[in-house]
Amino acid sequence: MTEPTEPTEQVADRDAEGPSDDDMGTPSRFAPLRWVDQLVDISRRWLAVLIVIGVAPALGLVPILHSRVHFRYTYENTLETSYRYHIVLWMFLSVLAMGGVYAGVWLWRRRREPGLTVDAAFRRLNSQLLPILIFPMIIGIWPHRMQVKEPLLTLSVIGVITAIVFIYSYRALGAAPDWCRRALAWIERWRLHWVLLVLFMVQYSAETMRLVLIEHYNLDTHVYDLGIYTNIFWHNMHGNWLGCTFCKLDVHYSGHYDPILIAFTPLFAISPRAETLLYIQTFWLALGAVPTYLIGRHHLKDTWSALMLAGLYLLNPGLSSANMFEFHSLTLSIPIVLWTVHFLDTDNHLAYWPTLAILLLTREDMAIMSCCVGAYAILSRRSATGLATIGIAVAWFVFIKTQVMTSSEVVAVKSTREADSHMYYFAEAVQNTDEGIKGLVLTLVTNPIFALKLLFKTDKLYFLAYQFLPLLCLPLLSGRRLVLFGYGALFIGLVSRHEVFSMGFHYTSLIVPALILATPAGLKRVTSGRLARERGYERQRLKHALLLTAVAASLLTSWKFGPLFGNRFYKAGWNVMKVDQPRDRIRAYQNLQKVIAEIPQEAAVSAASHIGAHVATRDRVVRWGAYRGVDYILLDMRRLKKKERDRMKRLVARKQFLPVIEYDGLTLYKRNPDYKQPGRTTRTRTTASTPRTRPVRLPPRRGAGKDEQDEDAPVGPEGEHVEDDEEDTLEDAADDTADDADELDPDAAQSPEERDAALREAADEDDERADDDETKRTPVRPSTTRPPAARGG
Repeated sequence: MTEPTEPTEQVADRDAEGPSDDDMGTPSRFAPLRWVDQLVDISRRWLAVLIVIGVAPALGLVPILHSRVHFRYTYENTLETSYRYHIVLWMFLSVLAMGGVYAGVWLWRRRREPGLTVDAAFRRLNSQLLPILIFPMIIGIWPHRMQVKEPLLTLSVIGVITAIVFIYSYRALGAAPDWCRRALAWIERWRLHWVLLVLFMVQYSAETMRLVLIEHYNLDTHVYDLGIYTNIFWHNMHGNWLGCTFCKLDVHYSGHYDPILIAFTPLFAISPRAETLLYIQTFWLALGAVPTYLIGRHHLKDTWSALMLAGLYLLNPGLSSANMFEFHSLTLSIPIVLWTVHFLDTDNHLAYWPTLAILLLTREDMAIMSCCVGAYAILSRRSATGLATIGIAVAWFVFIKTQVMTSSEVVAVKSTREADSHMYYFAEAVQNTDEGIKGLVLTLVTNPIFALKLLFKTDKLYFLAYQFLPLLCLPLLSGRRLVLFGYGALFIGLVSRHEVFSMGFHYTSLIVPALILATPAGLKRVTSGRLARERGYERQRLKHALLLTAVAASLLTSWKFGPLFGNRFYKAGWNVMKVDQPRDRIRAYQNLQKVIAEIPQEAAVSAASHIGAHVATRDRVVRWGAYRGVDYILLDMRRLKKKERDRMKRLVARKQFLPVIEYDGLTLYKRNPDYKQPGRTTRTRTTASTPRTRPVRLPPRRGAGKDEQDEDAPVGPEGEHVEDDEEDTLEDAADDTADDADELDPDAAQSPEERDAALREAADEDDERADDDETKRTPVRPSTTRPPAARGG
């Protein structure tokens, strides 16, 4: 229902004036005190707001114009007392100057409106100059460390700015000139809004790619995960689908099953390098603005509302955060979820089912997201579609987990040499990790208060605030669309790993699609609600004002908590983001390219984590720590810890590897073909009377070299390999432990440095033992110690 403009303006003026005269007490009978009543009335009508607006320029300009006042003083309170008096003087002069401006404008307007009173003129000016209050608030949260030191204060200030923007936007839209309306109608008539949408996507892609490439060229990307996916695409190009030598059993589906990567392989083949994946991911996410625009057109029935919704999608800090953290198949799911629900809402079954199939192929856990889509379909009176969706998703999930992935369980409880488990994510919610998913369900059912405790952790509340504040919390009012948050809410709510609810990682991908899909429903509920009718708000005008306010909130939140706009304190994964490339990093990257050029394409390479993505386009590449069967080792000695440097020095001292080329600490080592293996040791067969001291030998890893296989090992009655008389070199003894570094979770949400620490200690012990034994030439039994698995996700 469209309300007339005039009553709305009257409501706004009445709100600005405050309580009516009927609510006021009787005037004071004591004549000398009547001036107090008059001052209160004037303050209530316009004076108080005038003073606040008058003080605002001084508070905002002082830190800019005076070098002695550092922006940091807003949260450190480090100003000298004498200088504070100077600021008070500036504030006083600013109020006087603003009062003069008000008086001058009133006198000027009286010529056009002879009956204009001071009260009416000043109240109108207060409404028009309200955005001035935003200026000192922006300066107050300007310091780069503000969001780190005071995140709650920063969010609160953004909330106040958002409220001011809404008030001003609603009033300004009511007074928009006719030429503005005609221009918007002309743009819509000629369908130029599509041009604007493309410009938005190009701007997002250009800015994000600039930051992503700077991170990559600064050598701040890692094996986990850009190196893994680069190697996967390389193996896809050569017909070894989803192969990856960084992963267990040399296949990625030991941790995740994401065959959608095969569909993107032709694009990767155009330029097979890690940067291509960054381009693919960025442009793919930018294209998500298209379904977002169509969703807005379908639900909001308005071209400009749909365009603003697409802008909110591209400005969302969760989207850019997922984009900045290297490359992940989970991130690719964002546009697919948007398309799937859009086709469901428009009853386009011909497109819905193929899109659902693509979603299921994106990653194995998208079956759970598909169940949420099915539940939404049921709540939307599409029961047949919803039940079929849930049935297909559950059947697919069970099939993939039991028949395709290397885990023998539907939900892997423990990590093995064949597969990875992610149950350690829920360390607090599951008392016994052997319970697996049953433990999660039991915690939810029997101890809901503890589940709420996990959900209401401070960091998780901040994480949710960063997601919902840009959209004015409208998705929380979306009704049945809240079910689309099901997977993300359960996963993030119960998880214990801090990285999952941090803005710098790709797990925001679980929230972003639901946010965008729920916003139109929440917006419709607000604009057509009882409160809006009682306040006399015009529905269309209120809708546009809320969307403009959401754009402002998204800009502010992305500025302080997202990667865009040069946020120097944003952490993209493990690294603080850099907005430029220092000279030393440029030189390091150039040196790296020179060294890589010296490595034959067919050679097997062991590389440090921050170098792995740059050399991942080859058949066999492993992360440093493992060096069995590799031809070259590529390390940046300046970025290695002391133990790792010592370990490499021992390999060189034994002449097992020889340095080939070195640039400013970046060193390439080549395996010495003349290296003679040290003395051999003998293991005896394990019998019933002899306790087994080593785990059973597993089948060789697919793609392993001939020297890594044990074809003659006897097989037990159930097919397992048993111990037999065989000779192991001392090098193999050390390598057994080191090779475990190559078998970690391919999507580990743990710092590469932290992930390697436990493995390095165990490997160092083996190396030291090998050095001693090589000197003594005394046969010893190889170490059977297996390092504790450093888990990630």
